[in-house]
Amino acid sequence: VMARANAAILMHDGGGKEAGVYAGEEVIYDDIISHLREFFIERICSLARAGVKRENIILDPGVGFGKGLKDSITIINNIGKLNDMAG
Repeated sequence: VMARANAAILMHDGGGKEAGVYAGEEVIYDDIISHLREFFIERICSLARAGVKRENIILDPGVGFGKGLKDSITIINNIGKLNDMAG
């Protein structure tokens, strides 16, 4: 469905096994919003080079996935700083 729509969903899960983070663990971020912006910018640029339009990219910051309560609340309270990255 996503390929036919030329769309993508970018999801942040706290690093995953490649970063040494496993289910149920949380990562402590110095600045979760800056981290997420860097994470998404890199991937949005890759998708744009592949021809995916920004308006067809959905960002999922992964509230609660590999993040503690403080970082999850920070994401929710600052979601606008991520919304401006999508189309």
